[in-house]
Amino acid sequence: MKHANLPDDPIMFPKYDRDGEPMTIPMLQDVFGMTEEAMKENCLAAVKKEGFAILLVMPESLKTAKICLSAVQDNGLALEFVPEEFKTMEICTAAVHNRAEAMEFVPKTLKTAFLKK
Repeated sequence: MKHANLPDDPIMFPKYDRDGEPMTIPMLQDVFGMTEEAMKENCLAAVKKEGFAILLVMPESLKTAKICLSAVQDNGLALEFVPEEFKTMEICTAAVHNRAEAMEFVPKTLKTAFLKK
């Protein structure tokens, strides 16, 4: 596990605690001593450097629409790891524009809208 104090260095957050439970933001704050906002800023910086890989290992509680958009702009296949609530037309369009194969991960309701374009 790598932890850096520099905001532009990728930071790897553990996804699960010792009992296999998903890490929550308060748990991560205890581990890293960062505010929620600082953790999300670190995640965004990391995604801009290593988009797909970071989104793959990032705890769900830290994913935001902005982070997910940045990841799919880097690699459209990252759409597979975007939470359903963030799979908007904007994010899905960016993913498919980057990699046509990302269409596999677009929700059915949005696929219909893609076909109408």
